[in-house]
Parts: sequence; structure tokens; C-alpha cells
Amino acid sequence: MTNAQNKIIKNYKREIRYLFPIFTKNEKRFFIDICNTITDYTTDNEDFTLESLTQNIGEPKDIVSRYLLDMDGEILRKSLSRNQYVRFSLVIIAFVIIATSAFKIGTDYLAFLEATDAYIHREIIETTIYEESATPPEDTTE
Repeated sequence: MTNAQNKIIKNYKREIRYLFPIFTKNEKRFFIDICNTITDYTTDNEDFTLESLTQNIGEPKDIVSRYLLDMDGEILRKSLSRNQYVRFSLVIIAFVIIATSAFKIGTDYLAFLEATDAYIHREIIETTIYEESATPPEDTTE
């Protein structure tokens, strides 16, 4: 098998994988079965191309759509609903983390500004020299 054929197989499998709106254990099992089918086809036909692969196995979008049409509607609805809740929860969690981080950065910056205002940049030392002065004579007139 050539490098170009390996690339064709890899891209074909990747496209099938990304077309699934959900990927639970049933979809994983189906994906593994499709991968085994692809492997069997490519080992039997050494000189395959993308066109022959899609002709014999099918377009990736057709494979996934057939799987989803054969799937029980209630299971699909529950899976998609659960997937929607998980995505919504992740968005909320990300928003809370970003808001908390922004608040923390803001308070740290305000503390930094206060600290720079309170910092003594230099110290001025004043020396005062006291000299003894001559004391005036005492008055003895009393």
C-alpha cells in the first residue's frame, strides 16, 4: 500500500468520524465495523482509489445518514439532548472561569497600584548640627 493510499484511508475514516453528531459506544462499535470493512476492502484490492472506495463502501455522509436513519428515534433524541446539556454546561463553566479570572486579575492589579503608591522610592536623611553658642553673661544686679 502506498503512502497516498494510506492518506486516502485516513481521510475517509476521519470524515466518517466527524460526521457523527454524537459518538456513544454504539457509534464507536459501528465505526469500528466500518473501519474493518475498509481494511478488508483495501487488503483485497491493492490498487484502490478514492473513487473505487466510495463506490464499493459508500460516501461517508451516506454511511452516517443510513446509520442515523436506522437508529431508534428516542435514543437519538435523548443522546442529542444530553449532548446539548453537556455543551451548555461547558459554556457556563468556561464563562464562570473567565469571569473569576478577570475579577482576580483586576483585584491583583489594584493591589499592585496601591503597593506602588505606598513604596518609598528614596529616603532623605537630614542631619542637623547643633552648635553650642556662647551663653550670655549672667546678670548679677539684684
